[in-house]
Order: sequence, then structure tokens, then C-alpha cells
Amino acid sequence: MKNRIMVNSEKCVGCGNCVKVCPNSVLQLINGKVKNVNEKRCDVNGYCMQFCPQDALSIQPKVKMICEGDDCCFGNESELYNWPVQITSVNAHNRYLQDAKLLIAADCAAYAYANFHADFICDHVTLIACPKNDLTNHLLEKCQALFERVNFESIEVIAMNASCCKPLLETVREAAKRSKKTLSVYERIITPEGEVFE
Repeated sequence: MKNRIMVNSEKCVGCGNCVKVCPNSVLQLINGKVKNVNEKRCDVNGYCMQFCPQDALSIQPKVKMICEGDDCCFGNESELYNWPVQITSVNAHNRYLQDAKLLIAADCAAYAYANFHADFICDHVTLIACPKNDLTNHLLEKCQALFERVNFESIEVIAMNASCCKPLLETVREAAKRSKKTLSVYERIITPEGEVFE
């Protein structure tokens, strides 16, 4: 995971709300300020952020650089920014969603397209869904709630070129319509061979 919970000590007033709700004892109140004391145990789902009245918590990427001589590049690591990724498990009130670039992807898409992380997930909050396995009504309700409550910078949907995946596109379109906002949804189709159609 290339991200972590960061605490802005200037904003933190030491109320301890985030410490109380953290299930993994990642945060502690030390000398009147919250500190991230156990980064490896953090699931980075942003739950604690909802309880901070000062907006002092944020999720920030951990970037690994690989350098050889004078040449440096980003490491070949996961581009995943958020957790959980299953759309039905995401709380629409999570602060990391606000103003994010949203990617809703079919579960199978990342397996069909080899460079999925670098080409699609990078810089996006990524949520996955399977219209064959997720209850359509539940998926529709979740998408509608997200679109109504959150202002996204952009919304993209990636579906597989398969009949079972067509309802994903239809569900997202319907949720956008029901949200009563003017939303543009950008759609891509991936074939099992890894070709992309826009």
C-alpha cells in the first residue's frame, strides 16, 4: 500500500475522537496531539477522518523512488490509494472521496489489462463492482448515494466486454441520472485480450 494516515499537528486540537474510533490502535494522543504510532497496522480506510472536527487527518501516498546513478523513477508498486475497494463496503461520508477522481471498475478488468494500475488507478479513488455478483439494487443505491453526497472531480467507469458486465454501465448511468446532478461519466470497455475501447 502506497499511502498512510497523516496528522496535521497545527490543525489537531487533541480531542482524541480519531483515537477512540481507530480499531487497530494506530493513533495515540501524545502531549495533547494525535500521532500515527503504528503505521503498519493502519488499514488506511479513512474511517478515523470522519470524526476529526478540525480536518487534521489526511491520506497521503508513500512514494518509493528507485535510483540508478543519476536516473530516478517511481517504483513499480501499487497505485491503489484507498481501502476498501469494494463499492458496497465504502462509506459515502469518507472525506477522501470529496473532490477525488473516481474510478468504478469491473472486478475482472484489472486481470484483463496488464498495466491497469499505472494507466487507470493512478491518481484515482478506485472502487470495484461486479454486476453479476453484487445485488443490482444495492449497487444502484450505493452509486446514487455516492453521487448525491460527494462532489467528484471526474467519474470513470471501466467494464468488461461481456454481457454480464453491461449492467455495470447501465447502473452507473441510472445512478448519475437519479442523483439529479449534472454528471459526466466517462466509459471504457476492456476485452478479455486486454484491448481498450473508449
